[in-house]
Amino acid sequence: MTPEFARRTYQEVVDHMLGTLSAQGILTDTAPGSVTRTLVEATSREFAELYARMNAVYEAGFLETATGSSLDQLVALIGLTRLSGETDIVEMRFERDNRVSARVIIPAGAVVTVERADASRVSYAVLDGDELRAGENTIEVALRALPDPDDPDADLSVNGDDVTLNNATFVAPIAGIASLSLVGPSVRLGTNETDEQLRKRARMAIASAGGGTEKALEQALMEIEGVNGVRLRDAGDPLEGVPLRPGEIEIILDGDPKDMEQVKQAIARAKGPGIIARLASTQNVEIGGTLVIRPASATLSNSQALELVRNCEALITETVDKLDIGDGLQWNRLLAALMSVENLGDILIDQSSFTLISTIDTQTIAPGDVSIRETQRLVPGQETNSLIVTLEDRPTLLIGVQLTADITEPTGPVIDQFTTELRQSLGTYLEAIDTSKPNAVLTLAETVTALAADQTMTVLTDQITLTNFSLTALETGEGSLQNLTSDGTQQLSIPQNAILRLADPIVSFTWEDPA
Repeated sequence: MTPEFARRTYQEVVDHMLGTLSAQGILTDTAPGSVTRTLVEATSREFAELYARMNAVYEAGFLETATGSSLDQLVALIGLTRLSGETDIVEMRFERDNRVSARVIIPAGAVVTVERADASRVSYAVLDGDELRAGENTIEVALRALPDPDDPDADLSVNGDDVTLNNATFVAPIAGIASLSLVGPSVRLGTNETDEQLRKRARMAIASAGGGTEKALEQALMEIEGVNGVRLRDAGDPLEGVPLRPGEIEIILDGDPKDMEQVKQAIARAKGPGIIARLASTQNVEIGGTLVIRPASATLSNSQALELVRNCEALITETVDKLDIGDGLQWNRLLAALMSVENLGDILIDQSSFTLISTIDTQTIAPGDVSIRETQRLVPGQETNSLIVTLEDRPTLLIGVQLTADITEPTGPVIDQFTTELRQSLGTYLEAIDTSKPNAVLTLAETVTALAADQTMTVLTDQITLTNFSLTALETGEGSLQNLTSDGTQQLSIPQNAILRLADPIVSFTWEDPA
C-alpha cells in the first residue's frame, strides 16, 4: 500500500505551508505577490519535485507499478529479460489426450524442441501460460525462441519447410496433451515487449516457480501423469470434509496418478513453508436412470427413432463429462440443450428418473438439479447404471450376448476385436428386423445363422453356436428380462414399433478351458 503523503502536488504543498504559517500567526500576508507567498511558492516547487521523485522510487520496487528500465531490473531478479523486437515467435496447436476429460494446464516456460528441415534443432518456450478447458480438444499457443547459449547470433526461425516436416516434441511432456503441431512459420515480434506483457510473464513465472500459491500447487500437480484436476481447501473454506486448522490445506486430486511419490514430492516443492498438506482423492458418483422422451413426429422410422435416442444420450454424456470436481448437474441447462436435438418434442419428467450411485449409497430422484460434494465428481453411469433414453409408447429392447467359449481365455486384443465385430454384425442384423409390423420375433437359431454367415466376423467365429451362444433381452420400460438359450426353439416376441438396441457392454464371457 502506498504510504500516506507519499506524493503531494505543487498546489497541495503551497496550501499546506501557507496554512501552517497563517495558523501560527507568524506571517499572515499570504496574498499573491507578497514576500511570504513568493518564498513559499519557490520552496514548494522543489518539494513537489522531491515528492514526485521519491514516489517514483517507491513504485519502481513493485511489479504492478514499475515501468521501463525499473521493471527490467525488477524482473531480472527472477531471471527474466524483456523480449526484443528481434525475438522469433511461433504458434503451435496442442491436442488433448482423449483419456483426460478435465482441464489441462499449459505452464508458461514449457519447452518444445523443433527439428528443422536441415536437421538442426531449435528450442521454443510457451510465452504465456494457458489452459485447455474441459470440452475443448485443441488450443493454439504462442511460443518464443530460446537463444542458443553456444551461438547467440544463431538463426532460430522456423520456415515453411519446417512446418511441413512438423517435427516438434516436448522436452518434458505435459499430462493431458497427446500431440502438438506447428500452425505456421515463425514471425519476428517486431516491437519490444511492452511493460504489461512483461508483467504478465513475470506473474506466471512467480506462480509456477515461487511456490506457496494455489496456482503453483495446481500447476505442479497437473503436470503429473494421471492427475486430471486439483481442488484446494483450507481452514476458512466451508467445504465438507475433515475439519482443518489454520496452517493446514487439503489437496483433492481428481484422477489416478501412477506415482504417488511423485505427487508427494510435487506438493513438498510447491507448498508454502510451514504449511501442512493433507491429500485426498475424489469419489465418483455415477448418474444413470431412464429418461422418457416424446418425438416431435409419431411417424419416425426405426432408424430415425434410434438416432434420436442416441443423440440425446450422447448429449447427456458429453454434458456430464465436462463437469469439474464438485460441479453438479444443472437441469435447466441440460433441458435447453436436449430440446435443441432434432426430432425431439418433449421430455416426460413424471415418467423419468435419475439413479445416483456412490460408494456411500444409491438414490433414485426425479430429473432435476444434481448436487454433489466438493470432493466428488459426477460421471456417466457404467454398465447396469447407464442412463438410457427411451421413447414414449415405443418400448426399447436392450440386446446383450453371453458367450461360453470352450477355449482358454484369449488375450485382450482378441476380445476387443471380437466385441467390435460382433457389435457391427449383430447391430446390422437387428436393424433389418421390421418392428413396425405385428408379431415380429427374434430367434436364437436365426441369429446364430446370420452371424456365422457374416464374412466381417474374423475371430472366435467357431464359438458362435447354439450351444455356446445365448441372447439376453431387457425391456427398459417394464424392466423384464428374457433369455434365448441353447435349443434354438425359443422366440422373443418383439413389441410393435419397438426399438432394438445393443446393450453396453454387448457381451459377457465365460471361459471353459478344454484342458
